Order: sequence, then structure tokens, then C-alpha cells
Amino acid sequence: MNRINPSRKELLNRDDRAGNGGSGGRAGKGVVREVTVSATEQLTPHLKRITLTGSALADFPDNQQGAYVKVRVEQDSEKVALRSYTIQGFDKKKQLLVLDFVVNLHEGPATNWASKVAVGDQVSFGGPGPRKMDSFDASTYLLVGDLTSVNAVIAYAKFIQSKATVYAFIEAPSTDDFIEIEWPANVQAHWYLSEKGVHDAIINAVKDIKALPADTHVFIASEAGVFRELRAYMRDELKLPGDQLFASAYWKQGKDSDQLSVEKRQDTI
Repeated sequence: MNRINPSRKELLNRDDRAGNGGSGGRAGKGVVREVTVSATEQLTPHLKRITLTGSALADFPDNQQGAYVKVRVEQDSEKVALRSYTIQGFDKKKQLLVLDFVVNLHEGPATNWASKVAVGDQVSFGGPGPRKMDSFDASTYLLVGDLTSVNAVIAYAKFIQSKATVYAFIEAPSTDDFIEIEWPANVQAHWYLSEKGVHDAIINAVKDIKALPADTHVFIASEAGVFRELRAYMRDELKLPGDQLFASAYWKQGKDSDQLSVEKRQDTI
């Protein structure tokens, strides 16, 4: 049985790819929890669902879909990696926390762990951390993501008021990754293919939008190049205020998460 032991200092002090924005609830911030893998499911060729359980979840806060936890993964005897994953679901009564991991696309400590993890393995995590977007009463929303952020897109779509107009643009590396989602009635959702690392389809689709209401809120969580180009389009072409843009590079082609974190801190994305 694999065991991943917690290091409180590392869990609390390390930067991560998805935990630097938003001002959502911070209940549980600073808490380190050790849990056990209770189930795994290969949802699509590149998306694996892992369910965690344990008494450490007894005081885990409800209603945290779209927020994130930091999972600690050992790389070797002296080095660990911290990776942020959006909460897909949580059952407080059964003490079950559900996370989805992108797998079979690249090598890395977290994706390698997720590919091999088995029921009974133990893992530690910190959190939950805040949602990146916490305003849900505007007239219009544009949500842009991929498999790394699809659970945030789903959560936000459900939090947004039902009278709002919501556009969801999501990309995936194969059509087999276009998962079935029960969207609210006010959501217009579209999937786009990012085959072989080319992201033109989703970029062009978003840029086909030539105007949006002034109060439109935008969430973008994607590959760094997609994030950079679409954020600039929202600011420079559609003239949306910066405080209505909730954007983050969740990953970068050819770079690992630690390298991306350095670029974020240096503002060189």
C-alpha cells in the first residue's frame, strides 16, 4: 500500500498552479488531512476520478465545489510535489471527497501517481483553498476551460443565477474526452478539440465573440498560451474591466507545474 506522509510546512507554504486567485470561503485553510483512496474510475482516456475517504474529512466544509485542495505527491525520498486539484464533489455524511486527475498526456509526479494509484493507498492534502471566481449575480458569464479546469467550469455554471446568460467553452485532447454534463438550462456549452497541443479551435471560437454586455464576468483556466491570448482579447478588444476577469494559467505546454509557478511569480507567462 502506498503511503504519502504529510509535511505541514510544505503544504502551507508552497505556491501552486491554481490557488492564487479569488476570495471564496477559506474554511479549512491550513488544515492537513490524511485520507485513503476508496475508489478510482477512468472517466475518459485522459480523465481519471479518484475518491478519497477518512475521518479527517469529518470537519471538511460543505459547498466547496469549484474550490481546490493541494495534494502532496512524493517524487523520491527527498523531494515532494504539491499540486492543486479542483473539488468535483463532497459527501459529508459518507466522508467522500472526489477529485479528477488528467492522465495519459504527459509525465509528471501527480499524473504518474494518479495513473497508478489503487484503492487503499493513502494520500495527504491541504485545504480547501478559495474559488477563483466568487461573483455569480452578473447578467452574462463566459467560462473557458479544459480538462484541468472542467470541474471549476461546472461548479461556477451551477452557482450562477438562473436568469443569467452563460457561455461555456471547453477543450479536450480527444473527442472521447467530451464528457456528458448536465448543464443548467441557461448554459450554452461547447466542446473543442486541442489535438496534438494545438489550441486554435477554442481560441478562434472565443474570438468570434465580438461584443459582450458591460457587466460580463469571464473565467479562463487553461494552458498558458490560451490564457494569455484570451485574457488580452477580453481586455484589449472587448474592453472588459480587469476586476471582471478571473483568469489563470493552470499549465504550460512543455513546462512542469513547478516551472510554471516560477514564471507566474516572475510574471513572465
